[in-house]
Amino acid sequence: MANARRVECQILYDGNEVGLSGRLTALDYTDNSSGVSDEICLTFSGRDADWLRNDFVPEKEHDLDVTFWLHNWKRQGDCLRYHCGNFTLDDITYSGTPSTSNIK
Repeated sequence: MANARRVECQILYDGNEVGLSGRLTALDYTDNSSGVSDEICLTFSGRDADWLRNDFVPEKEHDLDVTFWLHNWKRQGDCLRYHCGNFTLDDITYSGTPSTSNIK
């Protein structure tokens, strides 16, 4: 039986894995044309705000490095890497019930 296509996302904060990759609930990525900055919006949510634990709170003007890993994309068993790029955090918003955070 064939395995379905799937995408994993790796998110590094200032070059370090801080647990964001596994807590991501939505991602919106725009690969703009030349001369215009690419954009990314990451959404984290959870009733108990577990994405804010371990003394980690994202801050503006820090670096995010985002890579997609595409599994079984062209053929079974392959794993392709797509580096979205390095982004600077410009906007961080929080809302409640359930707790949600958007990082742009």
